[in-house]
Amino acid sequence: MRFPRHLARTLTSCADARYVGDNLVVANALGVDHPELSDRERYVLDVRNPWSDDDAERVVRRPVPHVHVTAIPVLDGGPVPREAAVRAVAWYGNVRAKHPDALVVVNCLMGASRSATVAYAILRRCHGLDHAEAFRRVATRAHKATDTRFWPSEETLSDVRAWCDAAEAT
Repeated sequence: MRFPRHLARTLTSCADARYVGDNLVVANALGVDHPELSDRERYVLDVRNPWSDDDAERVVRRPVPHVHVTAIPVLDGGPVPREAAVRAVAWYGNVRAKHPDALVVVNCLMGASRSATVAYAILRRCHGLDHAEAFRRVATRAHKATDTRFWPSEETLSDVRAWCDAAEAT
């Protein structure tokens, strides 16, 4: 399921960044640089399309003293691959081990599906949250005239949720 164009225009017209855990933020492409995130050391995991026009180093638009960007390209419009979640969780564990007080920002273009799914995996695997709590923290709502939709979609989340559920069962 592709992200609806009318929502894409709305979400990318503002800088969206939201805390989903202690020092863990989900953001859209503009929200990575949200002023409320402060100027402290920041580790950014960029999970946008591999063919995105912006390269990973230009994600932050104003000078911030200590910003470190890592990219794990994830295609839009389908499930986030389990392999991307595995890499993201390992990356997060390394960042936390070396820099426990740093702000970690996971971003994609909209800050609704790919980044939220990766943050969901981090919350489940690194913070020990169950599905309901992790999903509650990362979910966003988009209102259309006749209904409310939630992201990440079940399709986007499916592979990552199965991986987290399997690890929880062992």
